[in-house]
Amino acid sequence: MSEEKKKTAREIIEGYDGPPVRIMEVCGTHTHEIFRLGIRKLLPKQVELISGPGCPVCVTQVGFIDEAVYLALECGVTICTFGDLVRVPGTEMSLAGAREKGAKVRIVYSPVDAEQYAKDHPEEQVVFLAVGFETTTPASCLAVRKASEDGLTNFALLVANKTMPGAYAALKGSADVFLYPGHVNAITGTELCESLVDEGVSGVVTREGSREAQKLVADMMENCDTEWRGLGIIPNSGLRLKKEWEAYDARKKFHVPEMKGRSNPACRCGDVLQGKCKPSDCKVFGKGCTPQHPIGACMVSNEGACSAYYQYS
Repeated sequence: MSEEKKKTAREIIEGYDGPPVRIMEVCGTHTHEIFRLGIRKLLPKQVELISGPGCPVCVTQVGFIDEAVYLALECGVTICTFGDLVRVPGTEMSLAGAREKGAKVRIVYSPVDAEQYAKDHPEEQVVFLAVGFETTTPASCLAVRKASEDGLTNFALLVANKTMPGAYAALKGSADVFLYPGHVNAITGTELCESLVDEGVSGVVTREGSREAQKLVADMMENCDTEWRGLGIIPNSGLRLKKEWEAYDARKKFHVPEMKGRSNPACRCGDVLQGKCKPSDCKVFGKGCTPQHPIGACMVSNEGACSAYYQYS
């Protein structure tokens, strides 16, 4: 009896006649690289790639932008931020709009750069917009620790850092397969996902993750409920500075009022982040909403799904 011919992965996939297998990349960089390398065009029709909430700027709630604008215009602080956040629409305006009204908004490449700016400009109150997942949170903690060591009283964080486990749980059922972000797991370790996957890992991503970074965050921050654009309030998925570090908490330092924020009703960023629709399904995509005139955060960020679809498709 002749040995049965071995089938290639493509032959196996093309022989599948069920509904498309939906694969969600939970990382904005994955989304852009998949487009840039033409991977979507190589996949058979049985495989559908969708984007998830892997862009930290995209999932940041509108109210956070409103808080930053309030600090800049009403409190007169100097805002230090990554460039992507400057053009994200708030309820009334973006930070770019606030800058046109005289607000001081500076682009920095790291939280430590913002701390150094505060050190060099003691006459200014400086607030860094701390946005990101487990990957970038340790750097914000380092900046606060350095500000304490330098004796600075003019530096603070407006914190919107988030953790991924709650988002993973909220996304259950929205895709058949998840591609998790390696940079997050480099900090958290693979224990976070081992209940869902059973695969080998690279030399960068270890099972235990970065114990030093984990300890730094655990020493300085604590979990809290927080809002994710499109996903709503996810319990214990946010981070805030602990009481002993609250002198560096901009919300407390400047008595920032609670701000809910309202997004443009024409924007479907929330649905895109949940995998409910593709950016091209949004009526304003590529028309009223472009990188030059964004209506939603997903079109602004370099990691945003709408930005990737607009740039590559």
